[in-house]
Amino acid sequence: MKIEENNNQLKNRLIGSLQLFDKLKKNPLGYSTDMIEAVIQQADKISRDLNFKEVVDKKHLKKTFRIASGLAVVFIAFALIFPASMNFSFYVFSHPLTEIEHPQKFFFAVSPGDFECVKYSDVEIKIKAEGEKPAFVKLYWRNLGADWSQEELRGKKELEEKDYDFEYTFKEVKRSFDYYVEAEGIKSEQYRVSVVDKPRVIGLKMTFNYPTYTRLQTMVRDENDGNVNAVKGTKVRIEAKANKPLQSASLIFTESVEKDMRVEKNKAKVQIKVLKDDSYHIELMDSSGNRNQDPIEYSIVAVSDGYPQVEIIEPGQDQDLTESMELRLLIRAEDDFGFSDLKLFYQVLSGGMESKEKTLSIPIKGKDNSETEVDYLWDISDMGLVPSDVIRYRVEIYDNDNVSGPKRGVSKTYHARLPSIAEIIRDIDRQSSDQIVDLEEIQKEERKLHEKLERLSRELMRETKMDWEKQKEAEEILKDQQELAEKLRDLAEGVELSSEKLEENRLATLEMIEKMMELRKL
Repeated sequence: MKIEENNNQLKNRLIGSLQLFDKLKKNPLGYSTDMIEAVIQQADKISRDLNFKEVVDKKHLKKTFRIASGLAVVFIAFALIFPASMNFSFYVFSHPLTEIEHPQKFFFAVSPGDFECVKYSDVEIKIKAEGEKPAFVKLYWRNLGADWSQEELRGKKELEEKDYDFEYTFKEVKRSFDYYVEAEGIKSEQYRVSVVDKPRVIGLKMTFNYPTYTRLQTMVRDENDGNVNAVKGTKVRIEAKANKPLQSASLIFTESVEKDMRVEKNKAKVQIKVLKDDSYHIELMDSSGNRNQDPIEYSIVAVSDGYPQVEIIEPGQDQDLTESMELRLLIRAEDDFGFSDLKLFYQVLSGGMESKEKTLSIPIKGKDNSETEVDYLWDISDMGLVPSDVIRYRVEIYDNDNVSGPKRGVSKTYHARLPSIAEIIRDIDRQSSDQIVDLEEIQKEERKLHEKLERLSRELMRETKMDWEKQKEAEEILKDQQELAEKLRDLAEGVELSSEKLEENRLATLEMIEKMMELRKL
């Protein structure tokens, strides 16, 4: 209507078009459709050049918008300042058919509400009263299956600057409990504090896999003892059992080095290799993020494989060589876990000069034993020795440690000397002279014993019965006779050795042979 009034050129064509448009589809009265279409086309042609916005009055809309905006600001401010009243008002308007009780003076906001804590930890309850604050509140609590206990709480000045009005702390909580707050007949919801154990290790299983070279059997220790004392290179599998399912577990070593463990429910496993002295503890964490408290610190002692020991039992001293140019060595060696190699080191000292040190490998029987003896005949005939030359020698043994590397044991150093002809003759001559003196002493003692026996024999012929003194004297004579015979046997053996030495060195002269013959005859 406003458009027709402000635009006379339309002459009611716009209104007519709007009224007759529906007759194009439904025309029960039989109006001329050509006439209707002509009117619509004329109205469309004229209205194209018109500005419809000029016809609309916007003053009323702007006024309405300003009023609505002001009401919205007031509504938001009221909601922020009086949230409880706002909630109640909203509830009243949204439930027009419900009988509404008188609004509460305050509502409780209780923290932490339903809560899970670790056993023996403190739990702090914080209470905020939204609305008219009561002078005091009562805190009720009970353990599962027990009666309710209560504590009256009053506001404190120091709490005025905090975001709550009342507080209470349960010290070292051991069991789960329910609780709620009440004041002036108004109660909060009922909450529960669930007490859980911290994770802790309740069992340890240690499996020791020793280095192959030690030939030690795998050892399993299930004694809840995490200390490690093993040979370097040992692989130790640690299996820890916890009192509850775990989220993660790790070994914490000295210097805060960490090694993660593989977790399966309440078990954690890991393998370490013993290479040095150290210490560690097991750190556990459950699904709530609680960690084990004061874990036990275990020690790791890396036992070093001991050094092998070796000695030359025979000859075990410096000695002269014979014409056979052979030296028999009896070598004894000891080690924790066996041997890998045995070597003979030697050099020739000749005319004040030392040859370059040479090495000779000696076969070992029983390499895997902790003790072994090697009997080795050393042929030195190809060394080109001349009289007065000296061979300086020693042996070295190596263990089979393939973790830290083979270790070496060294014997004492000995000398084998090829004597000169003059030295051999002088030595044998001295020994022969000593043997003759010893033989003369034996002969003197033998004559004294013979005289004692003859005297004792005459006395016994005069007496029919041997008294105790005579019997004792006879026993002493017999004993002396046996000692004398023993000395004689030792002397004879010495003579034989001297003879053999002469024969070995092919140095027997006529004079020496005659002296040996005389000693043998005696």
